[in-house]
Amino acid sequence: MTTPYEQYQINNQPALPEPAENTKKIAFVIDGVVVQTLSTDERLAAVVLSSPTVIDITDIFYQGEVETEEGNHQLVISNDWTYDGTTFHPPL
Repeated sequence: MTTPYEQYQINNQPALPEPAENTKKIAFVIDGVVVQTLSTDERLAAVVLSSPTVIDITDIFYQGEVETEEGNHQLVISNDWTYDGTTFHPPL
């Protein structure tokens, strides 16, 4: 059974475009409830479905990177960095 609001959303949302041939669909489930779905390419789907450690790196700073107004250095992490559970390390 749907609520009036859910029915409104169903009736008023535009049809989704046809997915690309290699598009994968992923559901994020918390406590047995789907909280978000995602359509993505195979590479990101493989990363997400491999049970990675997910870390918010918004406010992590590292000496020598992009300087902020406060004089700190914003960490710019890219592929091949390592993470030991507490600290990121740039590639050697």
